[in-house]
Formats: sequence, structure tokens, C-alpha cells
Amino acid sequence: MWSIHGFEGQLAVFNFEGSKHLLDIFPTPPNPDQVPNCDKNGVLGPLPGIIGSMMAMQVLKIITGLPVDSNQLTIIDTLNWQFSKLSF
Repeated sequence: MWSIHGFEGQLAVFNFEGSKHLLDIFPTPPNPDQVPNCDKNGVLGPLPGIIGSMMAMQVLKIITGLPVDSNQLTIIDTLNWQFSKLSF
């Protein structure tokens, strides 16, 4: 799973070898009126590439049998270039 908005991206590996599901951290979907819209708020061009490359690395790690970060949500703030990990 990945998500992008403005300067921020999020990624996590869900439902892999007994790891938790998206519904474990977000049990109810948000009201559609409260979900930010990229048409109005925008996303900087390089952000999808950064997050996409990070997700591709996770997929390659899964395919090759290397350890992946399970039950963790990684938040990338490209404005301040900070990375945070939240365990769930």
C-alpha cells in the first residue's frame, strides 16, 4: 500500500505471511468529502517516483526472500527529508 499527498508519502506491506491488514490501522474508511484531492492540493512530480521505487524495493525483497518491514507504516516527509516508522 502506498499513499501520496503534497510533500508526504506513506508505504507499508500488508497481509504478508500473517502480517496485519490495512483495516487493522484504518478500521473505517474516511468520509469521501474529507479525503484530500490531488487535483486541488497537488503532488510534486518526484514524490510518486520516490515512493514507487521504495515499494518496488519491498516487492523485490519479498520475491527474493529477504526480510521486509511488516506491521510498520513508513511516512516520508520530502519537504524536511524526514522518515518516520509507526509500528501497528
